Amino acid sequence: MRAARSESAADTLKLRWVGNLALMILSFLIVGIALPMFGYGWASYCEQHGWGLFNFLRVPSWFKAIVTFLALDLLVYSRHRLAHKSPLLWRMHRLHHTDNDIDFTTTFRFHPMDALLIVAFEGGLIAVLGASAIGVVAFRLISTIIDFTSHANVKVPGGFDRFVRRIVITPYMHRTHHSQRLEEGTSNYGNVLPIWDRWLGTYLADPADGYVELQPGLAEFSERKHQSLPWMLVQPFLSDPLTARAEVKAVTDSQSA
Repeated sequence: MRAARSESAADTLKLRWVGNLALMILSFLIVGIALPMFGYGWASYCEQHGWGLFNFLRVPSWFKAIVTFLALDLLVYSRHRLAHKSPLLWRMHRLHHTDNDIDFTTTFRFHPMDALLIVAFEGGLIAVLGASAIGVVAFRLISTIIDFTSHANVKVPGGFDRFVRRIVITPYMHRTHHSQRLEEGTSNYGNVLPIWDRWLGTYLADPADGYVELQPGLAEFSERKHQSLPWMLVQPFLSDPLTARAEVKAVTDSQSA
């Protein structure tokens, strides 16, 4: 299995990289044009206009920054978990899971519509909370670093990974989330901090507490064409072959009965 997987990954490497990097550019352009004031600028704008909870409370700046960081990380965890539960959100998010291998370019593999939705969720929280601009910057910076490291195709000592995952999301922890196995793919939704998975019952440790060779991607979208940019862009509009077959079978069974 390991050899077959390596051949498949090598065969689509250039195709994946071109598509994933093109998605990064598209998402950046669309988000940048549609929402020119997000992140630090949006938080500062809300503060200037007195929007949000913190603008009605007298609290230290450091407290606002910490709460902002934690609230944004919990929001990303919640949105990610919801994206795996809601059929509509899953259609936009599942492109990220059609990558047949995991490396740093998987970090960019989000459909532009999903990227817009993520920014809209975060922008709404910033406005409601009256978030700290410094807290927003810190979250975006650390989140970006963790995104790259959690998708990195690296091997580290198991003991080191077990120690680090008590503090932040690790490559092995997030790698489990990209597995085709349902139990593994519906676990470890965290973005920066692993506490949400641990506290809310979605944490799953690696069986061997270390690097495990698993099959990433989605079996129903495993054809080579799904690693190309055109098919990536239409991914939210494609029917799920497994779901479609199940629906046909259900209709056939009911007619036979």
